[in-house]
Amino acid sequence: MDEVLSTMIPTYHIIKTKANETKVNQDKNWKSVLIAENRDWIIGFEVEKQPNHQSIIYFPNLPDGKTGKIKIVDESKIRYLELPVNTILKSFNNYGKGLELN
Repeated sequence: MDEVLSTMIPTYHIIKTKANETKVNQDKNWKSVLIAENRDWIIGFEVEKQPNHQSIIYFPNLPDGKTGKIKIVDESKIRYLELPVNTILKSFNNYGKGLELN
């Protein structure tokens, strides 16, 4: 279906990407986070806090963040970022280039 629409509407993929970004941005409860895993930090989005000091975290795949995985993470491993979700998703289109985590 995507292939057919892309042929009929040349800007289909751009429109689809913008629509998905808008959907994610509408959920104002998501927070950008870094998760400590082994010796690395992984970027994710806190979808929901749980009452047992854990959070549900969505880890988007590159480059567009439309797919990913969900993990339940202990809050001691979470570092909150002051970056909006849409800013991080835009940086994913460039594989993280230009992302400033401060």
